[in-house]
Amino acid sequence: ALLFKQMAVTNLVFYVLFLTWAWRRRWLGAALVLFGIASVVLPVWAYFAAHGAADAFYDATIGYNLDYATRIPLALYPQHFWSNFLVLSRSFWPLLVLATVQTARVLFCAATLEGAAAQPVRRNTCLVIAWLAASFVGTASGGYFTPHYFMQTVPALAVLAGMAVGETNFQQVSASLRRLAVTKKSSPVPHRLIPVALVAGAISIGVLSNSWYYLPGSVDPKLFRLYGFTPFADSPAVAHFIREHSEPSDTVFVLGSEAQILYYAARKSATRYF
Repeated sequence: ALLFKQMAVTNLVFYVLFLTWAWRRRWLGAALVLFGIASVVLPVWAYFAAHGAADAFYDATIGYNLDYATRIPLALYPQHFWSNFLVLSRSFWPLLVLATVQTARVLFCAATLEGAAAQPVRRNTCLVIAWLAASFVGTASGGYFTPHYFMQTVPALAVLAGMAVGETNFQQVSASLRRLAVTKKSSPVPHRLIPVALVAGAISIGVLSNSWYYLPGSVDPKLFRLYGFTPFADSPAVAHFIREHSEPSDTVFVLGSEAQILYYAARKSATRYF
């Protein structure tokens, strides 16, 4: 992942720090983690270096990405963030609300956490918040904030939202709702159903807000809505034309990022920037 997207380095730093902190023999733990990383990356680099392609390896995996990530000035970061975040929040706002609730109750309402379980709850929540922060820094790198970049934050956000549901005493919530009821004859709210309803509601809102994608329908309109004027839906037809008008030994140059054309056409790329 790190060779494809250097934005993953923020998560890597967090994982190393976390394992160093959690392991009893901290320096040994950090050394083992870094050794594990090096045991994967260094042999790959050594293979390319042995074939005289060390510079090309760096350029194609790191250099090109670093150049791409420095094109947008910092002043435009907030604008790019909000324009994409507001669209995504239509689907994920229940998770955002739950994650905010869990963060607020631990950081600002610590008094609501009582008993022997309070300390682990605080520690685990702060740990996930740090994980989310590290993930967001990776998402923000480059300043593009395209929707799929936010995938880096989804695991930590989902865990934080899940903690808001899993670590809440819904029996007390049900009792509070009972006290707020208009009449004492009102039936109590089943506390076991509240977390189920929260989780089901969050999932349902995510699906319904993107019903055009999840519900049955023709594939091409969905592709056009996802990719706009990018010729993704047309790729099989383009590849068929190339396959019919070229030899298997021919190479194809794609001006853009439609590498699937090469796959459909069963032809090799004319450049390593495929």
